[in-house]
Amino acid sequence: MKKLLLLIGVCAIAPIVSLEKSYGVELTQQQDPYYIMSVAFVGRPKEDVIKPLMEAVMKRYQLSINRDNLLKCASALVSLRKESTIGVTEMQILKHMYQKGVSKTTFPKQAALSASILELTK
Repeated sequence: MKKLLLLIGVCAIAPIVSLEKSYGVELTQQQDPYYIMSVAFVGRPKEDVIKPLMEAVMKRYQLSINRDNLLKCASALVSLRKESTIGVTEMQILKHMYQKGVSKTTFPKQAALSASILELTK
């Protein structure tokens, strides 16, 4: 339970991680946020794999699909991956949110909950 609260705190109040600085890739404002995610996420998943999953999850949590929101959501996932002690990845969290997430919460809370569940069951 303590870990869940920590993860929710990381997602809810942590400043947005600069994906560009974290991964040493110089990115421009025009670059596709899905490209940025593909660079930042473990395993470098392809953009066409990330996009439908991310958009479906964002719609569930009633988030507008725009560059800022995409990068904020990606940043939350990266933060949770970095907190994982067993190597839970961004895509695993996103897939769990898609498959088992509930819409009566927020994206950050569900991401933290999904990360915690995966941390305990992986």
